[in-house]
Amino acid sequence: MPPTRGRGGPGWNGATSIPTSGPRSPSARSAGSPTRCCRIFWPTDRVELATVILHELLHNTIYLGGHADFDESFATFVGHRGAIALFASRGDTAAVADAAASWEDALTFSEFLGRFAATLRDAYAHGIGSSEREQLFAAAQAEFRGLPLRDDTYRRFGTRTLNTR
Repeated sequence: MPPTRGRGGPGWNGATSIPTSGPRSPSARSAGSPTRCCRIFWPTDRVELATVILHELLHNTIYLGGHADFDESFATFVGHRGAIALFASRGDTAAVADAAASWEDALTFSEFLGRFAATLRDAYAHGIGSSEREQLFAAAQAEFRGLPLRDDTYRRFGTRTLNTR
């Protein structure tokens, strides 16, 4: 079902209203609320939207129980590469470039996380203390901020407070 507001419309903030069959709670019904929708995340550009839709469609088509790493990796690949193919088939070179940059960022972030996860496994295996953990996470975030990312999809990782426990 399409969103009730488009990108850039009045009050646009990255979320959109999706109509539902009726008020979501008994209190909304009893109060006579005209609200008949809920707020959800909605991608803010067409490349991200195509990527998410293709990713989720794959989950609805192929799922191997007990193989979450494969399921997510495969869906991520299909979402990103499918978005590139979609826009290429339409001759939309700007969207192809954006989708390709998004895919490169996903690969860069994945490689970074793989290295960091290996470092964490080793540190935890050697009984790292609380202050060393905090230093390890801070160093990882500093390394992350130096990655050559092209868009803002992963940027918050470099500035967010991470759970170091």
